[in-house]
Amino acid sequence: MHAASGGFFDVERPEPGPEPEVPPMPPWLQPPQDELPGRVVLDELLHHDDATVLLLGEVAAYSSGLRLTVRCVHRRTDESPREWERRMMERHAWFPGRFPEPDGMHVGVRLADGTRLLPIDHQRVAHVDRDLTPPTLQVLGGGGGGGHDWYDWNIELWLWTGEVGRAGFEVVFSWPEFGILELGHVVDAEVLDVVPPPRQLWP
Repeated sequence: MHAASGGFFDVERPEPGPEPEVPPMPPWLQPPQDELPGRVVLDELLHHDDATVLLLGEVAAYSSGLRLTVRCVHRRTDESPREWERRMMERHAWFPGRFPEPDGMHVGVRLADGTRLLPIDHQRVAHVDRDLTPPTLQVLGGGGGGGHDWYDWNIELWLWTGEVGRAGFEVVFSWPEFGILELGHVVDAEVLDVVPPPRQLWP
């Protein structure tokens, strides 16, 4: 090795271009980032059998809609450890905006006026119309963990209403692979009335 002559990296650098314009976050995509929501914990038991428990965990109220948390707990029964691991990895890789397989988890919302909302198909929105109007339903994502005989997992849904809905609604689930046929749970207006209002992070 030897020392290079000075000035090796002295090159004429172009002037930086203009700052790129960052489009505003569409309101249907996620809750407002500058708000602290009001919350009410429900932990409503929606389904229970020897291997699977499904709960509606909490409702968080923002100025423009509601975030819903769904929790699913599995325990291993007659599967081998290898079968268990494969099944959990396959069934909990639930990507937002991707239509689930027929026997996979399905979730939707029925509003008080009968309007049926299914999760937004991201590919359609990206290529057709990003200027959506409320109400819409969005899967924000989820996460979980477990071990060789237990798995605890949740997903979050964003129900964009344009304002905090107080008329009540029904959350509808189906997960045939785990023996959960179509079922619904009504969140009454009385429940929403006790949810504290959201607060601005920067008043």
